[in-house]
Amino acid sequence: GEGEGGGIHTSSEAKVTRDVWARLSSRSVLVVEGPDTVKFLQGLTTNDFTKLTAERPSGRSMAGAFLNNQGRILHDFIATLAAPDKVYLDVCASKSDDIQKLLKRFKLRAKVDIRPAGGELEVLAAVGPGVGQWYINATSTGSPASPEGDKILVAEDARLIDLGLRAVAPAGCSAAGGPWAGEGWHEVPEGALDALRVCMGVAQGPAELPSGSGMPLECNLEMFSGVAFNKGCYVGQELTARTHFRGHVRKRLMPFVL
Repeated sequence: GEGEGGGIHTSSEAKVTRDVWARLSSRSVLVVEGPDTVKFLQGLTTNDFTKLTAERPSGRSMAGAFLNNQGRILHDFIATLAAPDKVYLDVCASKSDDIQKLLKRFKLRAKVDIRPAGGELEVLAAVGPGVGQWYINATSTGSPASPEGDKILVAEDARLIDLGLRAVAPAGCSAAGGPWAGEGWHEVPEGALDALRVCMGVAQGPAELPSGSGMPLECNLEMFSGVAFNKGCYVGQELTARTHFRGHVRKRLMPFVL
């Protein structure tokens, strides 16, 4: 209803009645930077990182996951291109250290630096009837900026257009309303956007995607643009590709109403 959710109706027919935004405190940012960044991530993830750099130099994003050798999801992420050789990984904050260790284990001689953004960056999200036009207006003149003038990377949620916009912004930006500080925008708790996401069947984080448990297709990752079936080899690819091309997915993660 219109209470704590601020215009988000979370039912089997989820809908948003006004423009809202939230700071996603359960998410944090890992920075992967260096001349081998795209090549490095390409061999470790379900999505095609070459497409991340194909259209524009920054601000583009995609969803994906890191798998184990058995093709089970370890961690999900949303990646945003910050520069041609720099990627921000929007990940579950409680698993940030585990993901960092995973990446460093595979680093070997790759020319990449992997570090947590710490207090430098935060993740925001916005959804509502006006986000489409806001995004067109904001990106037509370059990336929006924080009140301090720092660049904010905003992109449509890579998983589902109905989830609105996702932003990686300088830390503290949300205190001033972030890029959505203008009239007509309303801040809501992160849980309100989580409820909307769950109603739409989009899982994220270890509570919904237990590490080492589900396969990408069982968790609908390919339905939300998180799997590329025409890229080269990556960790866990064999079972993922076999399941897809045989067309047999025996179980699916689904939302339901009690």
